[in-house]
Amino acid sequence: MSKKYKTPKQMEVLAKKIIKTLKNRKSVFFIGKTDDGKTYFVKNFLIPYLIKTNIKSRYFENINKLKITKGLKLPIIDEVKILSDRKFLEKEHPEEKPCYPEKYLKLVKKWYSKLSKIKTPAVYLITRNNQKEINYLKKKISKTEWNKSPVMVLEYKN
Repeated sequence: MSKKYKTPKQMEVLAKKIIKTLKNRKSVFFIGKTDDGKTYFVKNFLIPYLIKTNIKSRYFENINKLKITKGLKLPIIDEVKILSDRKFLEKEHPEEKPCYPEKYLKLVKKWYSKLSKIKTPAVYLITRNNQKEINYLKKKISKTEWNKSPVMVLEYKN
């Protein structure tokens, strides 16, 4: 069962959990449903909290906007697409085969190439709208696909 984050105290606890994960050299897959508040939390609570605790971060609204620069400390990337659960999704939604068209897979491969250049832990915002899909990722994912770095999956509910 996932915790809902509504009060400032609960959001601070979540921010501290994210920071602790990052300090342990793990990235964070921050997963939630569309319009559940992931981006709002990041922009209006996590980033100001990081500033307050002297942690430099940079927010990118999607992978296309991602600029890998020397000294990039903590990238926070919104709208990240993953294929880790592709087989699971195809099994869950056989009516939607192919789950990912070839053109989309080529685009994701290009994004993965860009993401593989990140050498520090990062926060990746990912959307999944079905609780079963979210639970699958929470149970099965422990590394990023693009560079096999360790990752913790955190669900955001608001």
